[in-house]
Amino acid sequence: MGEITKYAGTPIEGLDLPGKPQPISALSEDDPKRVVAAGRLAYGHVVQLLPDPTPAKAKAFFFAADASLRKVEQSLYKPDRNGNIPKVPTDSSVRTALANACVLGLLPDTSEGLCHLVPKGGELQLWMGYRGLLRLAMASDFLRVVHPEVVYKGEEFRYWVDDDGPHIHHDLSGRVFKLPSEGDVVGAYMTYVQKDGERGLFFVPGEELKKLNGPVYKKNRIAMYRKTPIVRGGKLWDTRADDRFMRAVRIEEEAERGEPQSLPDGFEMPGVLEARAVRRLTDTKPEDDIAVDAEVEPPTEDAELPRTAGEPPEADDDLPNEESHPLPEGPADETDYGSQPEIQW
Repeated sequence: MGEITKYAGTPIEGLDLPGKPQPISALSEDDPKRVVAAGRLAYGHVVQLLPDPTPAKAKAFFFAADASLRKVEQSLYKPDRNGNIPKVPTDSSVRTALANACVLGLLPDTSEGLCHLVPKGGELQLWMGYRGLLRLAMASDFLRVVHPEVVYKGEEFRYWVDDDGPHIHHDLSGRVFKLPSEGDVVGAYMTYVQKDGERGLFFVPGEELKKLNGPVYKKNRIAMYRKTPIVRGGKLWDTRADDRFMRAVRIEEEAERGEPQSLPDGFEMPGVLEARAVRRLTDTKPEDDIAVDAEVEPPTEDAELPRTAGEPPEADDDLPNEESHPLPEGPADETDYGSQPEIQW
């Protein structure tokens, strides 16, 4: 891990990251550019939390997270539906989100949709994708198969519990010809098979799903509905599950409750940002400060709703806002519904 620790304190040293250098000491706490700056300060420390860290893995995380944070920065310039400018996430929440992504071993906001960095209410949160949860669940030694599914209105579906536990009957044959819309979802469930042959399932009724209203739910509700029974039912696995999976469940529930997400157990981020802030007035070596992407151009004179004069870029209708952070377009659902007309559990 020696090659990785050299990035501590200067995580972009030797990396060809885009953007013109700008010291973090020149950025106020309500400047959206500070999101990227805080991330670049934290990289050298958080990458050491990666499972089996190597320089190649560290570099891959640098680029994925940096690209995601630049999207977050741009989203902070666009007003929400009420015309309010979103709050800039705190430095500590940026560090925590990156640390959690590293300890889970997942790259944020890639085409796989494993996890997402989402600004909300002045905090940066790490939200899980259902594919990310599946990957972590399958890292548990006791599981052989985990399958999440949604139930649409009009499909033949029965759920019951008897002395042998919960059961379902679900006929998916109608999807061979037409996939219903997300507004027709009436429930979601997860089935799993353990390596010892034991089976289990967990069902979430539609009424519970409709209460979920996090930022990423607005972009791809079906994927988020599939995630929900994995989060709820996965808690039943407890100590049998991989530690990273249980960590993902914990921060997911913290985000749903609107609570600050917690740092990984036993990990404390050195007070690099605080030390840099103290040096702000006496810093004689600006080149020592971590660079921050500054490729966003100043607005024209007729730009709408500027944050501060001369600072933000032009608003772009395609950029996300606080309530609707973009999800990458992941691969199409590869489930072969024609070959699985029924699920009987």
